[in-house]
Amino acid sequence: MKKILIALLFVLSVGPVTVARGHGFLVSTNNGKLTLISEDSNAGGLPLYTVQSMLGPANFKSADHPGYDVQGGITAGASISFDVLGPLWYSTGGAPVPSPVDMSIVPQDILVPGSVTVTGSSGFQTGFLIGEYDGANLGAFEHQLNYSIAVPGSVPIGAYAVALQLTGMDSGGSPYTPSDPFVAVFNNGLSVGSLPAVSAQLYGVAVVPEPSSIVLAVVAGMALLFARRRSKQ
Repeated sequence: MKKILIALLFVLSVGPVTVARGHGFLVSTNNGKLTLISEDSNAGGLPLYTVQSMLGPANFKSADHPGYDVQGGITAGASISFDVLGPLWYSTGGAPVPSPVDMSIVPQDILVPGSVTVTGSSGFQTGFLIGEYDGANLGAFEHQLNYSIAVPGSVPIGAYAVALQLTGMDSGGSPYTPSDPFVAVFNNGLSVGSLPAVSAQLYGVAVVPEPSSIVLAVVAGMALLFARRRSKQ
């Protein structure tokens, strides 16, 4: 089975619902919001996908995972894009730290424009169009992304994590509500057996609450503090 990144492997039509098979994340919509379920058996229910190894010579490592497979609620003509939510994180098995090297994300199809560089200190970045889903075959949606690290000497051994979010518009041009954050972890040289624990740690630091969630948490904390003060009085 051919591997894909942001792409459809092949499409099967079952009645009015279009289903695609592959690896990575199952993508659908729920009341207009893009939702993802990981196909990674080691994800432990988290929206997380782990690439077991990055390929290439010592000074250049790359991978084209994870894949995104349309399941339901995505109609023909819908377009899907992505955003990068924060910096690149790094772990050698201990506490995660900002990555000492940069990762570039580009389409594998040279005809598709776009490029994002994620560093250990970068913030939110708008990505680029993944493709337009035609609802019947691979069509224009078969655009893979390539995640790569190139440095003098050799790429440091460890796991790298980036938090992403899907965005897009339906076939009528109305925007979907963006997906919740999800995380892709890329392994360069750590033992595969250690990846579930390392990935869970990286997920914990890579996913930052949305500003609205932070505001709600602050408001809730202030309300609790106020209630405690009143009870003491």
